[in-house]
Amino acid sequence: MLRTVREEKPKIETAGDLPLDDGRPDDIIILVIGVTGVGKSTFINAAIGKVMTPVGHGLESCTTQIQYAFCACPDDPSRRVVLVDTPGLDNAFGHDSEILRRIAVWLAMSYDENMKLAGVIYLHDICDPRLHMSLDMFRRLHGENAENYATLATTKWSEVATEVEERREQLLKSLFRQEMVAHQSEIPRFHGSHMSAWEVMKPMLANKAVVDGCFIQEELVVLGGIINTGNTLPTLIDLAESHKRTINELEGKVRDDEQHRRLKEIEEELRALLKHIQELRSPPTVHGFLTSILETLQSMTFEREANASLAPEAERRVRKAQGDMALKWRDFDTAINRYTIAIKLDRSDHTMYTSRSLALASKQRWKEALNDAEQAIRLAPFMPLGYYRKRHALHGAGRYCEAICAFNKFLDLSAIAGSSTTSQYVRPQTVKMTIGEIAKKVLKNMPPRLFNTESGVICDQAARLQAFEHSAYYTEMLSMITTYEELEREARPKVQDYFSYGMLSHRWESGEIRLRDIRQRESIYTQNSRFAGLSKLRNFCRITTSHHLRWAWCDTCCIDLTNSVELQEAITSMFRWYRGSALTIIYLSDISNSPLDALMTSLWFTRGWTLQELLAPSVILFYRRDWTLFAPEESLKNGEVGPNHKNSDLICRILNEATGVDVVSLRNLKPGTTCPRLKLQWASRRSTTKVEDIAYSLFGIFDVQLPILYGEQEDQALGRLMQEIICRTGDVSVLDWVGQPGRMNSCLPDSVSCFQAAKWRPEVQPLAIEDFEPMCTLHESLSSAAMTTIATLHHRLQDLPAPLLMHGKLTIPSIIYHVEDVTEQCHSHNNLRQYFLNVAGLKTLNIKTREELKTGSQSRYDYSIAHIWRDDLLQRLTEGPGDETTLTLEFISCLGQPFVAFLLVREGRNTFRKVASTERIIAQVDDVSKVHAAGFEVKTVEII
Repeated sequence: MLRTVREEKPKIETAGDLPLDDGRPDDIIILVIGVTGVGKSTFINAAIGKVMTPVGHGLESCTTQIQYAFCACPDDPSRRVVLVDTPGLDNAFGHDSEILRRIAVWLAMSYDENMKLAGVIYLHDICDPRLHMSLDMFRRLHGENAENYATLATTKWSEVATEVEERREQLLKSLFRQEMVAHQSEIPRFHGSHMSAWEVMKPMLANKAVVDGCFIQEELVVLGGIINTGNTLPTLIDLAESHKRTINELEGKVRDDEQHRRLKEIEEELRALLKHIQELRSPPTVHGFLTSILETLQSMTFEREANASLAPEAERRVRKAQGDMALKWRDFDTAINRYTIAIKLDRSDHTMYTSRSLALASKQRWKEALNDAEQAIRLAPFMPLGYYRKRHALHGAGRYCEAICAFNKFLDLSAIAGSSTTSQYVRPQTVKMTIGEIAKKVLKNMPPRLFNTESGVICDQAARLQAFEHSAYYTEMLSMITTYEELEREARPKVQDYFSYGMLSHRWESGEIRLRDIRQRESIYTQNSRFAGLSKLRNFCRITTSHHLRWAWCDTCCIDLTNSVELQEAITSMFRWYRGSALTIIYLSDISNSPLDALMTSLWFTRGWTLQELLAPSVILFYRRDWTLFAPEESLKNGEVGPNHKNSDLICRILNEATGVDVVSLRNLKPGTTCPRLKLQWASRRSTTKVEDIAYSLFGIFDVQLPILYGEQEDQALGRLMQEIICRTGDVSVLDWVGQPGRMNSCLPDSVSCFQAAKWRPEVQPLAIEDFEPMCTLHESLSSAAMTTIATLHHRLQDLPAPLLMHGKLTIPSIIYHVEDVTEQCHSHNNLRQYFLNVAGLKTLNIKTREELKTGSQSRYDYSIAHIWRDDLLQRLTEGPGDETTLTLEFISCLGQPFVAFLLVREGRNTFRKVASTERIIAQVDDVSKVHAAGFEVKTVEII
């Protein structure tokens, strides 16, 4: 805790500045300087921990005399820090030069031969937008001679918005980058606290002047001789000017020797005066802060004398320059003020009107900006800039057609003037053509029919394009885009935003309204209809409108179900349409409350088409029977109910439990043929009105394009889908199902419900190269001949072609084990039969099937067990490098794992048929050390 060494400070008389008459040799002096109201006294009070100097709140400086306060140095409590409070600069009752002169006099009067000067802290109000004006003093004081003495700090951080504070601080850093590099990496902030005040002073206490004892004696010696030049210098200048006038009057009028002698004397005196003035203006070079004060004092004196006699034209130029600088730094209020003063001095300069128009437009004062632009045009009707400012003001005022005309005039005049900058601008006609092309491309990827949510009229693509081109949104775009860069950056997002649409996901119920039931160009909001679904459609369109979307799609009436071509396109494009929607409304007509468990009970989760309607959209919202947003209490407490239910962890957890779809896929499913077995499992508990639709509804999820053939039945439709998946990927995991086969192939199911069970995986993983001891034991149990045999089988399996399902025939690489004997165990009343199979090299198999098998030895050549999962066998082996022995041992270990087996019955010389079983057939090698002698074959089999 800092302590105040001196409790009672001598009272400063208002008549003048009292010097530091009780200073100590080891005192450290820090001057606190800044404009009036910046908080110098507040800073000192916070630093010493008590109110020692009064705090003002007006334009007049509260500190009218130089005052000082003491506190202990934190690094060395035996030493004192003297904080000097100075009168405010730029105040209403004094000149900055006089204040600087008083500071110099005070330092000279307070001099002690061992006194140490740490430097000056210049405080800047972060709320003050006049950066280039109020900080001019700091730039002067931080000249080449000042080195590390002057530090810039900011105050009043709690009185302006955070983003404004940060912007102004960045501006300060850019303005004073050179000074910061020389002194400090950051501009410190004073937050009004004791701690932050000492953070500002910390660099000063580490200053070389304090640490090494750089005395200020030499500076004071120099200062003593010229400290009073603040009054002498103007007098000398006046005298020199008088001499100049006398010489001008005498020149050409010298008639005798006396006048000639008088002229020579005056010229000599003038030369002596000019030399003296030059010496005062350029004092001896002394290293330190006091010299910087003196130089600043002198330069400001001459500037004030020069500015005091400014002519109106000079003042106009100054005000215009100030306005230009303020406009550059986005200080629009100051810019408007400076331009207004300049315009009052000269109303004939059109450039000041264009500049003020820009500043006014930046403040969204469109009417005033337009008036200035029109005045600039009146003053200079052939100058392009006035029309450009007019376009800006008209666009901001929402007068887009007039803005386009003004912009065309700007381009015409620029072309006549031969301006090189016109190449960046694009004509509205070109913008119009480009936007039209973009709109047509966007419409091609959208549903052919959509409802206009404002009018309630159903529109085809041509009607939507026409509505777009006649909208104020379209005219605003033409007015807004003026450059090729803006055209490239803004056109497509703006067009896509206009055509953004919402989709409805729901269960079809009785009374749904169809396309044929909606009269052309009649609004659904005014149409009288007997269909109960009309109310659902109206509510959906109103909800979509409330989410600021102009277009809406509903499957009951936006598709012509009587047109087979349109129906084919709709089914194959449905996933893409839902993926492209800005919002999908999921209407749960059987849910009337919002508990999380209620969501799982909705029949919506049992329908086939709703799976892709859940997975495809990026944004979904669930609505209840009364068209209120589904919002369970848990989500409300956690603040998770927002514009997208997929962002709610609670709702996604319920969706995962209801659908079996993992959260990652729920939020961002990538359509394609990856993980096909898992995707079929998602659909396995769903149903559709038309049996073929359960397969068609998966086309978008798998991203396949197949013909729609109603009447082919579910097994054929599903078979065609699985055939496409196997042909594209070679992934035979889709053959892992339990149930009855379809008509297309015995390896393909008759229904997607056969995939309800999860993909089977062995409980124990095969040995790997890391399992050193078991691997060594296995190696020791095998002869070299056995290793060679297994290695040959391994290479043969690798060389077999990929699986292929074509025209109902499955060609697949397999390991074939031969069945030696079939024994029937029992025959149940529902035609379910159970058999035991003795298979060469495998453990005895127990099979349940509704098919009657041949028994006894006659089955020896008819039945085989197939291991078709080549990828599962080889995947582990190909992941990393290894020698031949290691790879062979790993392959043997994989062969020893349990696997899902196919029971095949021979149908011809080279063809087989899979025997359907009611449960998975799990087979395993009897003895892994004798697997080479099991008599299995590695070959490609054809299954029908």
